[in-house]
Amino acid sequence: MRREPPQRLGDYGPLFFPAGMLTLFFVVPFATMIAVSFFQREQGGFYTPAFVLDNYARFLSLFFGKVLGFSLFLAVAVAIACVVVGVPFTYLLARSARKTQIAWLVAAMWSSLNAVARDDPRCPDVPNATRCPGSAGSGCRA
Repeated sequence: MRREPPQRLGDYGPLFFPAGMLTLFFVVPFATMIAVSFFQREQGGFYTPAFVLDNYARFLSLFFGKVLGFSLFLAVAVAIACVVVGVPFTYLLARSARKTQIAWLVAAMWSSLNAVARDDPRCPDVPNATRCPGSAGSGCRA
């Protein structure tokens, strides 16, 4: 199937909504964070507009270097563990029978939904559900 390149502005219409959401929820907060990183910090956690590099000097200290190093080490270790477990499992699952694949899919979905329901206060029948903060008429058990 051959596609024609867009000829007019209206052909780009389906891209406007995702571009707007990306701008609103990623570009604007990220730009605000970068701008505030150069502000002067005052007592009480407030910031005043001023171009200072004190925040970056503090970030490059030994303490933050150790924290960053540990975070990167942990990220790499978890990524390696996921690959070591995931690749053989996926290989075996792709070569197994369709019923086995469906059983694993159902088990994975049930596990995910059970984890969500366990933390949902609207599910009082799940053993580890948190206490429901609603009123007596909300259907929650105290």
